[in-house]
Amino acid sequence: MWRSLRRSHSLAWLRLGALVAGVVMVAFAVGLSVINTHEHRSALDRQLAREDRKQVTAITEYFARARDLLLLQAQNDAFTDFYAAAGTRDTKIAEADPTLVKAVGSLSYLEQLYKGRVGEICFIDIHGAENARLVKGRQAAFAELSPDESHNPFFQPTVDVGVGSVYQAAAYISPDTHDLVISNSTMLPGLPPGDQALVHFEVSMASFASINSDLNIRFLIVDATTGATIADSAGRVPVNAEQAPGDMAMLQQLRTSGDQNGIATINGQRAAFEHLRSTRTNANDWYIIAASAPADAGLGGYFDVRSMALIGAACALFMLAFLSFRGYQRRLELAAVTDGLTGLPNRNMIAADAQRALELRRRSGGKVAVLLVDLDRFKDVNDTLGHQSGDQLLTAVGPRIRSVLRDADTIARLGGDEFAVLLPSIHGPTEALEVAARIRRCLRDPFVIGEIALEVEASVGIAIAPDHGDDFMLLLQHADMAMYNAKLFGLGASLYEASLDSHDPRRLSLLAELRLALDHDELVLHYQPKVSIADDTVCGAEALLRWEHPQRGLTMADAFVPYAEHTALIQPLTDWALERAIKDVRAWLDAGREIPVSVNVSARSLHDNHLCETVAHLLDRYRVPSRMLVIEITETAIMTEPTKAREVLATLDAMGVQVSVDDFGTGHASLVYLTTLPIHELKIDRTFVTDVCTRQDHAVIIRSVVDLGHNLGLRVVAEGVEDDATRDRLALAGCLFAQGYRWSRAVPVDVLDKWMDSRRTPVGRH
Repeated sequence: MWRSLRRSHSLAWLRLGALVAGVVMVAFAVGLSVINTHEHRSALDRQLAREDRKQVTAITEYFARARDLLLLQAQNDAFTDFYAAAGTRDTKIAEADPTLVKAVGSLSYLEQLYKGRVGEICFIDIHGAENARLVKGRQAAFAELSPDESHNPFFQPTVDVGVGSVYQAAAYISPDTHDLVISNSTMLPGLPPGDQALVHFEVSMASFASINSDLNIRFLIVDATTGATIADSAGRVPVNAEQAPGDMAMLQQLRTSGDQNGIATINGQRAAFEHLRSTRTNANDWYIIAASAPADAGLGGYFDVRSMALIGAACALFMLAFLSFRGYQRRLELAAVTDGLTGLPNRNMIAADAQRALELRRRSGGKVAVLLVDLDRFKDVNDTLGHQSGDQLLTAVGPRIRSVLRDADTIARLGGDEFAVLLPSIHGPTEALEVAARIRRCLRDPFVIGEIALEVEASVGIAIAPDHGDDFMLLLQHADMAMYNAKLFGLGASLYEASLDSHDPRRLSLLAELRLALDHDELVLHYQPKVSIADDTVCGAEALLRWEHPQRGLTMADAFVPYAEHTALIQPLTDWALERAIKDVRAWLDAGREIPVSVNVSARSLHDNHLCETVAHLLDRYRVPSRMLVIEITETAIMTEPTKAREVLATLDAMGVQVSVDDFGTGHASLVYLTTLPIHELKIDRTFVTDVCTRQDHAVIIRSVVDLGHNLGLRVVAEGVEDDATRDRLALAGCLFAQGYRWSRAVPVDVLDKWMDSRRTPVGRH
C-alpha cells in the first residue's frame, strides 16, 4: 500500500511538474509571438520579393533561352535541304520525302529541349502554308496542314523583324491545342526570297504556373494591358483569355504602387510584383506577382482560454511522453533508412553510402559501381500466388543476394521488385560483371514459398563511376537504362553505354537513315589483311563495315553500329555483312586465293540462335568451306551471358567455323576462362601494341599473352602495328601474326586485290 501511495504521489508530482512546464512554455510562446509579430511583416515582404525575383529570373531566362535555341535551330540545314530538293512542295510533303523527314526530326528536337511544355511546332513558308506541324509530339498528316497561317498573331511580326531575330507573341488561344499559349517564331536564314520560311513553336501558359515551393506562396502572371490573370499556380486560370476578364482595379493598384517593382497589399494579401515590359520582339507585357496566403485572424483568434487549456494539456502530454521520446526517435530514424517490408536499407541509406563512396573515390581514385537488379516476371508470382507470396519472395531475395556480396557492399530495396547494389571499391567492369553473374546464379536456386519452389531470374544493369557519371542519381539512372537493355535483349547483365539513351534525337535520326542505307545499298565492306610477321604472307583479312553516307561521306562503323546494337536493326546489318564477306571469299577462291575472312559480331547477335542458322545457310549457298570464315567477338560479348555464348560458340565450332576473341586484354574475361570455350584465335588489343617499344609493362603483357596462347594451342594476332620497330618487337616476343598500317589500312576489296598483286605477296593459310 505504501508503495502504491508513493507511486501515485510521484505521478502527481510528475503531472504537476508537467503542467507548470506547459504553462511556462505557453507563456513564453505568447510573449515571443508578440515580439515576432512586429518583424513578421517585413520578413514576409523580403521573402516575397526574393521568391518573385526567382520567378522573374526564370521567365526572363526562358525568353532568352527560347530565343537563342530557336536561332540556333534555324541554322539547321534540314530546312534549306527541303527547298533545295527536287519536286514540288505538295509532292514532297504528301510523299514524306527524306528531306521532310529530316526537317520533322529537327522540329522534334525542340520538344526534347522543352519536355512537356511545347504544344505545337510548325515549319511555315512565307505565304503562310504549313510544310510540317507537330502537335504534342504527333506529326500532322498532309491533309491536316493549314494552307494559310498568315492570319495568326505571330506571323506578320515575325516577318517584319526579319532574319536573325525571334518574335515572341503575346498570349493567345492556339487553334490546334486550344490552350492559352505564347509563341516563339523566327525567319530561316539562307533561303532565296521565293522560298523564305519560318519556324514557330508554342508553349502553354499553364507551364509557367507549375511552381514548386516550400512556402505557402501563390504565383500569378497578370496581363499589364487588360489586367487578366493568364497564369496562376493555384490552378484558377480559365482555359482561355476570353473567359478571364481583366481586373482593372488591381491593375491600377499595381501601376500606382511602384514603377518597375514593389510590395503592396493586393486584394487583402501582401504581394511582391515586378513589371516585365514588352519590346519590339516580345509582345508580352506582364506583371509577375508572388502573393502570400490570406492573413489570419490575429493572435486573439488563437490564444483564448480554451486554446490556452489545450496548449497546457499538450505540454503536459509532451512532458509525460518525454521519457520514451529517445526510443521513438531512434525508431523513426531507422524507419527513414529502412525498407518496411524486407528490412533492407532503402533508397535514402544507399544514396548516403554512395555519396561517401564517391567522395572517397574522388580523393583516392578507384571505381564505384551501382547495380540495379530487377526480378524477371515477378508480376506472374503476384498474379498467380497472390501478393502475400510475392512479399515473402521479396523478403527472401535480399539475404540471398547479401550472401554473395562483400561486407563493405550495400544492398537496398528501391521498391517493387527492384534492388540496388553498391560496390564502393572495384577495379573495373570485370569485377562488376562478375558480381552481377554471382547474383544471377544465387537467385536461380529455388525459393520455397509455402509448398511451392520458385526459380527466379533477374536482369542486372551496371553503371560505374567515374566512367558513367560521378553522382548517385545519375549512376542509378544509367544502371536503369542498362537493366532495361539487358531485359529487352535477354542479356542477363548489361553495362551502361551512351547509345542506350533513347531520348537522343540524333540516335533516332541516324537509325532512320540506317534503315534507308540497307535498302539503298549504301553499305560496303573494307578489308585489312592479316599477315605472317616472319615473311609477310597474307593469311587472312578482317572485314570492317563502312557506310557510304550520301551527305557525310565514308562513315566508320563505330559511328552507327553501337546505336544499331540496341535495336532490331543489328540482325539485318549482321546478315548483310556476313553475306557480303562470304561472297567475297567465294570470288577469291574462284581467283585461286584462299583468304579466310573475319567478321565482327555483336553481343546481341552472339546470343541469338539465328546467327548459326544464317552462317550455315550462307556457307552452303556460296559453296564456301566453313574454315574460311572467322567469327570475331569481344570479351564483353562473351561475359554478358556466358552460358548462352558457350552454346552458340559450340555450334559454330561443330560447323567448322573458327572463333576469334577481339580486343583481348581490355574486356572482362581471363585467359583461363576463355580456354573453356571453343575459340581458335586471340587478338591483342592495339592499346598494348602501339607503345610496346616504349612501355616495358606492355611488352611483358604481350609476351605473357603470346606464351600462354601458344601453350594452349591458340593463334595470337597483334592489332595496330604501324612501323617496323613495333613489328620487330612483336617478333622478339614470339608473336607470329599481325595486322595494321605497317602493311595496309582497311581498303575496298578491289584495292586489296591490287595491293596483293603489286607485292606479289604469297597467300597462305594460318
